[in-house]
Amino acid sequence: MGTQTRVAVPLERGHELVTAVLAVLRAGGAHVPVDPGHPPVYRRQLPADAEASVVVTADDVRRATADRDPVAEPVPVDSRALAYVLFTSGSTGRPKGAWSSTARCRAWSATPTRTAAPAQT
Repeated sequence: MGTQTRVAVPLERGHELVTAVLAVLRAGGAHVPVDPGHPPVYRRQLPADAEASVVVTADDVRRATADRDPVAEPVPVDSRALAYVLFTSGSTGRPKGAWSSTARCRAWSATPTRTAAPAQT
């Protein structure tokens, strides 16, 4: 896998999904989330439309982390590099991919979280 390789990640929410996404980003790739609850046609269409050349399964994650320390040195990635491709609901009949760069993801993750103030009564 090289920098900006698009990797489809069709996993349920859980530790395997988190591990897969972090591994893809750490390796310099861009993850393409694919909801395993969607119909099979949709699950095949998204990786193809995103031009994903790799698909990571839960078995892949378990094999990769079973016998060794999963921590590896991160690959240097240009801040303009692709971080993910996320597909819209497809209101026009076909989902459309929206993407974000690593710089935008870093800026978002560095933003302090804010909580809403309680309603005044």
